[in-house]
Formats: sequence, structure tokens, C-alpha cells
Amino acid sequence: MPLGEGVRYRWTDPGKPGGPKVRLAFKNGKVIEAKSSTGKVHTPAEFKQDRLRSKAKKKGLRGK
Repeated sequence: MPLGEGVRYRWTDPGKPGGPKVRLAFKNGKVIEAKSSTGKVHTPAEFKQDRLRSKAKKKGLRGK
């Protein structure tokens, strides 16, 4: 299902060779959705959680 006007899509292979590919949807230079070829979707809320986790780790608030 299309995400609307101004959205670009790109396929990438994030894991090991032969693994599932991921379709990234970009809008205004940011990834708004990631969907694997198996059908699992990474939502904007999950992206936000990942960003917060990454920032906390950089500041040393989380264990390594």
C-alpha cells in the first residue's frame, strides 16, 4: 500500500547474505517505515524508541 505522495522507496540488505531484504520508505529525508520482505513492519514508534535508546547509550546512561 502506498504511503502517499513524496515518499521514496529503497531496498537494502541489512543482514547476512541471502537473508531477508528490507524496504525503506523515505519522506523528507527520514525513514518513516521499514518493511521486510517477510512482511514484518518497523513502525515510526519503534524508530523513536531506537533513537532514544541510541542517544542514551551515547550519553552512557545504558550499559554496554
